[in-house]
Amino acid sequence: MGYKAKILDSNILNGTVILILFTCIIASFVTEKAAKRIVVDSEAEEFDEQATTSFFKNEHILMPIANPANMDKSLEFAILIKDKKSTHPITILTVVPNNIQAEKNIMKSKERLELLVKEATAAETVANLAATIDLNPAAGIVRTARETMVDTIIMGWPENTGFIEKLVGEKMDSVLNQTDKILFICHFHMPLTNHRRILLAVPKLSEREKGFKQWVDKIVLLASEISVPVMMYCNDDTEKYIKEYLTSRKIKLSLTFNNLTNWDDFLIISKEIQVNDLFILVSARKGSVSHIGALDNIPKKLEGYFNSYSRIIIYP
Repeated sequence: MGYKAKILDSNILNGTVILILFTCIIASFVTEKAAKRIVVDSEAEEFDEQATTSFFKNEHILMPIANPANMDKSLEFAILIKDKKSTHPITILTVVPNNIQAEKNIMKSKERLELLVKEATAAETVANLAATIDLNPAAGIVRTARETMVDTIIMGWPENTGFIEKLVGEKMDSVLNQTDKILFICHFHMPLTNHRRILLAVPKLSEREKGFKQWVDKIVLLASEISVPVMMYCNDDTEKYIKEYLTSRKIKLSLTFNNLTNWDDFLIISKEIQVNDLFILVSARKGSVSHIGALDNIPKKLEGYFNSYSRIIIYP
């Protein structure tokens, strides 16, 4: 209006448009960095022994099954990381399509999954079967996770999806975005007891995420159960925090640290990995304080660089 009334000339008009453009772009980055800085500058969360003990005592693991033939190693993993103090069983879930054959498919799925329940029983772990009907497998998993109030979800590695699956949303992304549970995405090339080392990559500020202590305890428990050392790749601040946490819990673990600050080159770890290693990457949901661009589409990246190795992605 000022330009049309000839109060402002074209230079002022163009300058104003450019100012708006640059402030809109820059403000989003500045705000994101400022938000992370506030979290970093705030006091670290004090370790609460009672809260952690309560978490494990009430721990409830959900294990959705897509292909029962490939889930025996994932069940082995669930049994190993499940705290013995937990009073809840491992819930093995199958989601069947909502069609006229739904009831028959539920019965067939339960019959196939009975073998997994027997495996858990043989390992002195209680497991139960759950079946639900839903048009979308991811929606069925999310709904069951909420209904049963689970706090840990163990899923198989995402397979290549077709056009229809991409339209409704890939299963892993849907579960990740619609839950706040600790999520383990697993692919094992061999039984867990055959592994000789755990290689663990942890991004900066992971110690500020909710669920940090829980997944650390799970790694400690897994390493102790299969008697392997842990090689951790992280920055100095995360290393210091983990050492303090393990000391506070009086946990003894064969643990070595390697400094990793440039996450654009974190796939260089693939040069260090051996055929009988288990590679574990701690990732982060978008918008969380430890999320970085290098973690986007991480399953596809690991598929290319670590295809021949056992691997796990953890989302706190």
